[in-house]
Amino acid sequence: MNCQTQKKFNMKKTVYYLGIALAMVTPLAAQNAGEIDYAFAKSGYGEFDIQSKDQNGFAIAVQSNGKIVFGGTHEHSGNKTDFLIYRVSANGNLDLTFSSDGRVTESFSDKDELMALAVRPNGKILALGYMETASNGRDILLMQLDADGSIDNNFGTNG
Repeated sequence: MNCQTQKKFNMKKTVYYLGIALAMVTPLAAQNAGEIDYAFAKSGYGEFDIQSKDQNGFAIAVQSNGKIVFGGTHEHSGNKTDFLIYRVSANGNLDLTFSSDGRVTESFSDKDELMALAVRPNGKILALGYMETASNGRDILLMQLDADGSIDNNFGTNG
């Protein structure tokens, strides 16, 4: 599996280091290793915000076509949290073919935390995290998305 997990970062802040990290893993990266690729997302970094209370990134994976999938959690009304997954093209622009707006948010309980992403050889995207339950605390949650960002309802129980 092509999977990389990164430490928590706040997506509302400038994702400056994303451009540097991607310069090492994408074929369209900077010509000189260690230099910022200013062609990436038009300035060398991408900033993504869905106007929620807070967003945190935990995971990143690069698809075989060079598209970049990354995500974490977004907090909204009443401190509720949901899975949040973005996809950008290899040049860092939001991929509008992914869930029609470049991002997927999924809610399974009042508190859902996405912790890791992986891209399968068939292009499907696995998202791993947890959901809080009233009876037993936290349950592990594994979700699979089709390449277009829709939930794969043939995976597990309802995707």
